[in-house]
Amino acid sequence: MHPNNTWDYKPGDLIKVEKLGWPSEIGVITKVFGEGGGNPAFPRKYWEWTGTSGRHQFFFEVKSPLQEDFKVKVLARL
Repeated sequence: MHPNNTWDYKPGDLIKVEKLGWPSEIGVITKVFGEGGGNPAFPRKYWEWTGTSGRHQFFFEVKSPLQEDFKVKVLARL
């Protein structure tokens, strides 16, 4: 099984997201932003995902474990 917060998510990945103060949710990664090139518009990686609630949501790469208020785990990968 994959560990939490690996920051290597790809479109199509089935994920489980646990956010502080929210119920956990299963979803699928739909888009990735800021993958490279040093684009100042995207200084870090962002992932868009759609959960079982039907909402489009996003999370971003956090460099310090002290700033993490969510856990993302890959459940299945294409």
